[in-house]
Amino acid sequence: MFYILEKFLHYEGVIPDQLFLHQAMGETSRAWTWKQAGDHARRMTTALRGMGLQPGDKVAILSKNCAEWIIADLAIMMGGFVSVPLYATITAPTIRMFAIVCHYYRAYHQDVAGA
Repeated sequence: MFYILEKFLHYEGVIPDQLFLHQAMGETSRAWTWKQAGDHARRMTTALRGMGLQPGDKVAILSKNCAEWIIADLAIMMGGFVSVPLYATITAPTIRMFAIVCHYYRAYHQDVAGA
């Protein structure tokens, strides 16, 4: 198991209702406890498995640096998948190159237009 995932699961069990992530969103913000983040990550893992992904399959994340990225990465680790990070600043040709070279199967995308 990944060390980061091990640590996350440990703290989720020990301090489930304490703050884990806080994300500013313009004039508002969003907070996740360890339990909320774990629940959300598990739902994402279930959705990825429902798409037919198997452990070892690659999943791309296209997003700005944010709390959702961390939760998506946890979901990928929980499923035994491989994370392929695609930063919001890369170009479409670069994304296509990653798709060809890395053979990733699914992508988590956050709308980065307003980022």
